[in-house]
Amino acid sequence: MEPLPNQGLDLEALWQSYKEAVNAGGNAQALYQERIWPVLLEKWRQDPPVYPSRQPFQVSIHTLGTSPEATALAILGAGAGEVYVLHTPESARFLSRLRQDTGKDLYPIEIGKSDVAAIYREVKRLLEKHPGLPVALDLTSGTKAMSAGLAAAGFFFQRFYPEVRVVYVDNEVYDPELRRPKAGTERLIILPNPHEVLAEVDALLARELYTKGEFGQAAKAFGEMGAKTGDRRYELYAVLCQMYQRWYDLDFGGAAKEAKKLLGRLSENTWLNHPLNQNRRALEGPPVLVQGVVQPGVFGKPA
Repeated sequence: MEPLPNQGLDLEALWQSYKEAVNAGGNAQALYQERIWPVLLEKWRQDPPVYPSRQPFQVSIHTLGTSPEATALAILGAGAGEVYVLHTPESARFLSRLRQDTGKDLYPIEIGKSDVAAIYREVKRLLEKHPGLPVALDLTSGTKAMSAGLAAAGFFFQRFYPEVRVVYVDNEVYDPELRRPKAGTERLIILPNPHEVLAEVDALLARELYTKGEFGQAAKAFGEMGAKTGDRRYELYAVLCQMYQRWYDLDFGGAAKEAKKLLGRLSENTWLNHPLNQNRRALEGPPVLVQGVVQPGVFGKPA
């Protein structure tokens, strides 16, 4: 096997040499492909930098624009055995290079550069084809519409396919003189699931369950939200839902215990400003448990 160009030199030294050559009038793109890219590519083939850590992705889906280097790094970083590439007619010419750079068999899927609906349909189809498998959705390359469409699809489908992760290639240092990321500072970022971190969507669904009178499911949803986010305010909504569920199960003693528990928690200094305290009279008085009527105003609005 022939040694790579500049093999043995670290990327820092190569980058400085590259900058000097460009400043001396050399062609930036040609010099990058000749001096930098082979070494950077080999580094990612051997040990791709992934934050927070490498994941065992079995499937990866990528958008491809007219700068294929980032997509190649994302494919290597994800390390999946089955790789799908969403490309436009304009970017199709880079598919053969991607295969060469990554050593992967690719499954190309042609879409329009602004066809967000097509991205949604294809992602849905592929997730249904690979249920339960860890999937990386890479939004690094492609048009802005393609990247936005893939991100939106990814974050939406995470609710139904929790193994899905949205990823992209980022860089820690950008060289303003050369107007490109400094080689060696790139890494694949695995984005956290916003539904697990923020839980706004889960809160809407839990409130909907409450409104429909599905109190047991609502209590479970609020409890899971508290565990996911560390926000203990949701625990009190879970207790409220459990109280109503006990009542509708004709477990009046259990309902009274849950009511006492809820009022006790709301009396603690930590929870004096909890939204449920805005309706404390309704919780303390006879209407709630004596009448057994769900009063929407009791629920309040999660802050």
